Amino acid sequence: MNEVRRHSVGWFQPQPPELIEQTIAELRAWVGADAPTPNEADRPMTIDDLTAWLGSAPTAVAYPFGVWGVDVDLEVAEAARAAGYKLGVVYGRGPEQADPMLLARKSPPGDQWN
Repeated sequence: MNEVRRHSVGWFQPQPPELIEQTIAELRAWVGADAPTPNEADRPMTIDDLTAWLGSAPTAVAYPFGVWGVDVDLEVAEAARAAGYKLGVVYGRGPEQADPMLLARKSPPGDQWN
């Protein structure tokens, strides 16, 4: 299952939101109504979960999917800044590398997503 998840995330990441939603709807229809419900432990964390875990509100954001020019643009970076974030990271290079809201993500050597 982890192999399927890894490949699925890799495929979904650069896709436009409409195609992602359509594909998920098709997968749900294919699996059918008898599909097991997702495990609660597998859901994404919320801001409240992160705040409780860290002991304070997060000040940095890794934009979901985070592909510059696809998922993140200057308007998104400004919205994150207005929400109180101090740092933001994108995949690839944003247009203004001096902007702390558009830093390039770095993955550790050997990371499966490199």
